[in-house]
Amino acid sequence: MERRTVRDYRTPAPVDKRRAAPRHPSNGQASAPQPVAPRRPAPPWLLPVVLVVLVMGVVALALVLARPPKPRAAPPANEPATPSPVPPSFVRTLPTNALVAPLLTQVDEARIGRTVEQLAAFGTRHTNAFDQGASRGIDAARRWVSDTLRQYSSEAGNVLEVRDVPFSATVAGVRSTQHNVLAMLTGKNPARRFIISAHLDTRGDPRSTQNAAPEAPGANDDASGVALVLEVARLLSQHVARTGQLLDATLVFAIFSAEEQDRQGSINYVGRLEANLSIEGVFSFDVIGGISGDTGALNAGGIRLFSPDHGPSRQLSRYAKLLVEHYLPSYRFSLLPFLDRADRYSDHVSFYQQGYPVGRFTELNENAKLQHTPQDLPSSVSAANVAQLTKATVVILLNYATAPGRPAPPRAFATGQELRLLWSPVPGASHYLLAAREASSTAITDFTLINGETQLSLPLPQGEYFLSLAALNDSGAVSLLSEEVALGRQQ
Repeated sequence: MERRTVRDYRTPAPVDKRRAAPRHPSNGQASAPQPVAPRRPAPPWLLPVVLVVLVMGVVALALVLARPPKPRAAPPANEPATPSPVPPSFVRTLPTNALVAPLLTQVDEARIGRTVEQLAAFGTRHTNAFDQGASRGIDAARRWVSDTLRQYSSEAGNVLEVRDVPFSATVAGVRSTQHNVLAMLTGKNPARRFIISAHLDTRGDPRSTQNAAPEAPGANDDASGVALVLEVARLLSQHVARTGQLLDATLVFAIFSAEEQDRQGSINYVGRLEANLSIEGVFSFDVIGGISGDTGALNAGGIRLFSPDHGPSRQLSRYAKLLVEHYLPSYRFSLLPFLDRADRYSDHVSFYQQGYPVGRFTELNENAKLQHTPQDLPSSVSAANVAQLTKATVVILLNYATAPGRPAPPRAFATGQELRLLWSPVPGASHYLLAAREASSTAITDFTLINGETQLSLPLPQGEYFLSLAALNDSGAVSLLSEEVALGRQQ
């Protein structure tokens, strides 16, 4: 330790003998010196006592500075007998699922662009534009989509089950047989399902959903969404074929018809779902590829996700945002706390009305001048924008489908100034992610990773916030978030 010199301030300051004698206040003449009382000498014992006190203080200070810092205990590898204290400010760590990165490099932007061009080339895909030959209308477009999915399945060892499911639709008083095209990638648990969807049909008249006369290429609305769903189906089916491992959950890739006419296709599909299925998430991709909006604002590098209420749908969107921002940190992921834009809808609404957790993806800035018009052409669509959202979707689905099941929410017990959290272990989980959300925020505001423990202690919060839990396996796949638990005290 550095030796420090302590100055002895007991010695009186020297007197300046050159100072002038004080002047008399009335005549300015020097005053006669005043007698000074003799100073009492210090007792002989005071100096030794002061020196002893100073030496003891210096020694005590040296001992404190030389003491090594107390080491922090390393977290135990297995479940502890008692909870481990964690600082109020979480350490934001999240592992990367090793299965995801290779797929992100395989997203084929050129293929996406060709899909949009091919679908627009059918001229119109209006629901009433049926029986118009091999290269025009919704029937021709539906056959092309179905054939494409079957080709992808064949290239991946037939892991995709592709079906054209007929249903009856009525538009402008005309009754016709329409089809939903479904491709299912069955996992180890056929009942656990996640559905991603887009719609095949189009409109060319912004004032009427019934008018089938105008050309309706629908490049952005919604060939862009169909292109994304097809590309994700291709990538994940090839992943299963390449690894030889089934996913833990089942993924459904749905292309619905008659969406523009009150979602007749998706309503029919939801009505046929078996009661024993666990539909854990539904995403609709609708109007996702426009280059720019009405004002010229560009859509590159971001997306909006609409999710209603404060229940399962909102938790699903928080889960999506958490993952995408980890894997694609520069991607702007905006959560909107609504079912959809004002007076608008997509096929996710059909699922939401039956109680399933849903979300609707759409571009940051829409161009109403092009929507539902003959001018909705491939030249207004950015394949790069669709490819970026395709990557985000792969991140979400591959984590979901390879992770452990969703945990039950943690149980909270307050004792004094400490909050104790307990939760049930999840089969296959090696870590848990504790996510915190401030009451004023739509998205998760903080999170921390817990190494295999099923209990935790935290300082009792001073404000209101919400906690939820996710389970991770050794590969770093993150499960869906549990329901939230409201914690903290109102300030």
